[in-house]
Amino acid sequence: MATLFIVLLLFPHVCFVFAESYFSCRKLDLCSCELDDGKVVNLHRAAGASDGKPLFMFRANATIYTFSPCSAKPCRYNAEAESIVDDSVICLEPNTSIASASTSVFQAASNGIILLYSGSHAGATTSQVLLTCSKEEQFVLTKNTSDAYFFTLYTACACPGTCVDTVPNLSPGTILILIFFSFCLLYFGIGCIYKRTLHGAIGSEMLPHRDFWCSLPGLIRDGYLFFISPCLGSRAVYEAYNKL
Repeated sequence: MATLFIVLLLFPHVCFVFAESYFSCRKLDLCSCELDDGKVVNLHRAAGASDGKPLFMFRANATIYTFSPCSAKPCRYNAEAESIVDDSVICLEPNTSIASASTSVFQAASNGIILLYSGSHAGATTSQVLLTCSKEEQFVLTKNTSDAYFFTLYTACACPGTCVDTVPNLSPGTILILIFFSFCLLYFGIGCIYKRTLHGAIGSEMLPHRDFWCSLPGLIRDGYLFFISPCLGSRAVYEAYNKL
């Protein structure tokens, strides 16, 4: 009985570990990834960034760390070096690069998504940023060693499925169709109001350029028949048209 109780007690934990080993987040770009269930973790709109390039900052006494997960910025290897790292995402001010954008890797863990970085020069330190789902925006350094930095970013955009663009990407064809129908709506709407208000038109008389639109089907028919007349021979109904 005691053995059965222990098995039942440990079963959820065993299942959790097993499931976690298959839990992943596929990288989409520098600061977004897609989970196994299709939900996206997206930092582009974190910290109220309107340009899709948020910048976080943590100050510890006189030391300042900046984190720009969605866009790289120039930083030096160290404060004294002349070499510049153009794709740095974490800088230790004044402009010391401790993480390179090109090395970013997403890892999923039980307590959130982890962004792993390494520096871009020999002997560089590694940096780990834990993305934690939170209503408050905060970037903090939790621990650092001689060869690694550990940060935590608290943001609502770390919650899967939030901060995702709800506006679909429209193809050029779709945009042209939307523009066409919008123009038609404005043309007929304003035209009907104009003729009704200034000329007192009612019914079909309200249609702008009514004579043209009423004759358009006949004009299209005539043009079509004229175009295909060479294929129809001398059938009487088409005798009025000159052959091409």
